Amino acid sequence: MKTFKGYLSEDMKWQQSLSTKLFDVGQGSSIGFEAFWMPLSSSIMKRIWPKEVRATVFHVTNELGYRKIIKMQGKKAGISAFFEMRPNYFGQGIQTSGGVVLELDANILGAFNQDVMSAPDTSGRRWIQLSFMKGRFGEKDLSKYSKGLQDLVGRLLKKYLPQAYEVAPTRQEPPKTMQKGRYYIHWMNLGIFAAQQKGKKTILQNVIKEYMDGVEDIYKRNANHLRGLMTDYLNLRRTEESWDEIIANDFTIKKVFGIDDSSNWSDTEDAYGQNEFDAFRDEVRIEDKLKFQPISRNDLEHYIREVAQKEAGEAQRKSNPADDLAKRQAEVLKAIGKK
Repeated sequence: MKTFKGYLSEDMKWQQSLSTKLFDVGQGSSIGFEAFWMPLSSSIMKRIWPKEVRATVFHVTNELGYRKIIKMQGKKAGISAFFEMRPNYFGQGIQTSGGVVLELDANILGAFNQDVMSAPDTSGRRWIQLSFMKGRFGEKDLSKYSKGLQDLVGRLLKKYLPQAYEVAPTRQEPPKTMQKGRYYIHWMNLGIFAAQQKGKKTILQNVIKEYMDGVEDIYKRNANHLRGLMTDYLNLRRTEESWDEIIANDFTIKKVFGIDDSSNWSDTEDAYGQNEFDAFRDEVRIEDKLKFQPISRNDLEHYIREVAQKEAGEAQRKSNPADDLAKRQAEVLKAIGKK
């Protein structure tokens, strides 16, 4: 499970090579093809929807994370950001420190009302399990995607699993039949055995390429529906979870917030008589020439909420069930002569 440490710092432990991540589908025993991983790649999304969807998002980190993020500006690599987060997480982390929140103008690859535990591969491409596209209450129909994955995985297993058994350390006979309910086991074995092969063009490389091409084809066949899955939350931008998750890339840093009531900052002065907070402030303003604003956790929560709601705009207000219910209640009360 993705820890908040991974969310805060994009810790390298959460990164996996694609040859490992793609075959990590052990949950298939309980959730079937929803355990399979789906790429949220800017190149794939651009081929489906040429027009970018941009928004202001926020990313919480620390001073070390900031130095990594500033180098990612304008790049295709994705990051995990948010529209809304409980304020206590701005200044503190779990097993790591917070204290820095970045305001970004970014290209949106996917917007979700909960933490979808997205994971980057070593190239920076982000992946999520299909199950997280269902929504917080599992309310969205993903049957077309599951069926598409079933067909895709079945074809790849039929084509490549016998070859993978041939390069396995212990020679075994490949299964003569493969039940769909056990595809996930065969898929994991395919990844393990194919990884043993050495060379320039391996079974593993072919499987990865054809899997990604196949998922892109699934996306294209369901383009309008997928658009809703990825972007409907842009019209709301409010969650009952501790934070939502917005997967974004190609961003620029608009402003850097230093959480002045965070326990992250040390009061120890450096050789120039500055404490850690003041030294970081000067680094941002003088060296990086970016806007820096000291702010408390609660004040930042209000600011972020105002930005999110302003950008959500009239469409957000119309799509909010709570507002619609309040309006209907007012109409009913007025009809019966009560305030």
